Amino acid sequence: MEPKEFDFEFPRGDTAPLTVELTDTEGNQLDITPENCEITFTARDSSKNIVMQKTYSNKDIEVSGTKATLVIEHNDTKDLKIKGKYNYDVQFTSGNFYKTLVIGKFELTNEITY
Repeated sequence: MEPKEFDFEFPRGDTAPLTVELTDTEGNQLDITPENCEITFTARDSSKNIVMQKTYSNKDIEVSGTKATLVIEHNDTKDLKIKGKYNYDVQFTSGNFYKTLVIGKFELTNEITY
């Protein structure tokens, strides 16, 4: 089963929550309670260079039902290009289990105050 695709945009340097579905290929909820589970958000530019990579442990993830909300913070994007377009994915890991939850593109829109 392919990961869900989701594209979004937000102003560079803004706080941006990103909600992802925490389910395996059969639709069962993933268990994020083990201490060794993590969710990693990785973004690459058009040259395929990693411009942002942020790993969330289970204590950094807000969970509601089968959905988890990750927060991209001001410092994560404040130095990236305005109007920058990036490819990203969000990957869940627990022990030897790896699951790409979502894949897509995001654009950093213009900001006036910086």
